[in-house]
Amino acid sequence: MLTKGKTKMSIEHIIHQIDKVIRDTNTPRQEKIESLKQLAIACWREVAPELENAEILRNIDADKLTARWAKINDKISNYETKGQILYVLEWPASGGNFYWIK
Repeated sequence: MLTKGKTKMSIEHIIHQIDKVIRDTNTPRQEKIESLKQLAIACWREVAPELENAEILRNIDADKLTARWAKINDKISNYETKGQILYVLEWPASGGNFYWIK
């Protein structure tokens, strides 16, 4: 799954890993959920590193963030698990419960 620490991954790699975890049928449910949460946070850090600094975040243009997330949406458009990937990526903001993970 995901290694602990601050190992930096590309957004494409993160999305691929999310898809892989979603499709995995051998890993226990709770372990999959924790991996998905870590991957979602890693993606947010890549897309919006300003989240680490509240002062910078206040000054960032909302259109810039929207454009960054639009690029993410383009990257996941070819995945069969697109809906689930979006759910995972929205988790840090929504606090969803991953009810659909088996």
